[in-house]
This record gives sequence, C-alpha cells and structure tokens, in this order.
Amino acid sequence: MFAVAVLLSSSVLGVVPGDPPAERVDLVEINHCYNRDTGDRRFVQIIYWDRQGTACLHVRHWHMADKLHAIHPAGDRAARAYTVVRKIEGPQAVQFVRASRYRVTHTFDDPEEEDRKTFPLEARRTMAK
Repeated sequence: MFAVAVLLSSSVLGVVPGDPPAERVDLVEINHCYNRDTGDRRFVQIIYWDRQGTACLHVRHWHMADKLHAIHPAGDRAARAYTVVRKIEGPQAVQFVRASRYRVTHTFDDPEEEDRKTFPLEARRTMAK
C-alpha cells in the first residue's frame, strides 16, 4: 500500500522513475526584491551562485519563485548541504540542484542584474531549463 502511495504522489508531481537531472552549485539564494520608493515587494527569485573560473561567486542561473518546488536540508546534518527541487520543462518535470550553502536576502537592487554588470550572460554555465 505504501508503494502505491509513493507511486501516485510521484505521478502527481510529474516525476518519472529514475534519476532526475541534477546540478551542483555553491550557493542558493532566495531573494526578495523591493521597490525603493514604496517598499512594496517587486518579486521573489531563486538565484544559483557558482564559482566559474574565479574565486568570486557569480550567478549561474536564476528563476522566479513560481518555478520552485521545494528546498530541503540534506539528510546528513554534517554535510551542511541543501537540495532545491525546481520545476523544469521536459519529461522529468523537476530538477535537483544541490548547494553547500543557502541564504535568504531582502534587497532593493536585483543581485542578478548587478552581477550581470561584471559577469556577462555569455560567460555563465548553463543549467537545464
């Protein structure tokens, strides 16, 4: 009976049996960006930061919060890792992204746009969409 419940819940989420695509990044950020004049929240985005050829962290990928399915701490607390489950297109429907660090920020400026000023889009390693 438990196996049936697991299979049914997997099909509801659109997960196909087998290993879903996985990525690894250095940091996952949940960024709440606000309007500087009114203080109203403009958007919430998920930003994936990675070291890409330098010691500095740069944005590897980002998406709005509506594509976020879940964030889970690793089962092993000593590992201090986080797993993001994000919605993607394709037969798998979800992608796992593992990160060693996780943070929540509240800003007036968009960190992804700021990073783009010094690290061009063409230089970013891609992730599955």
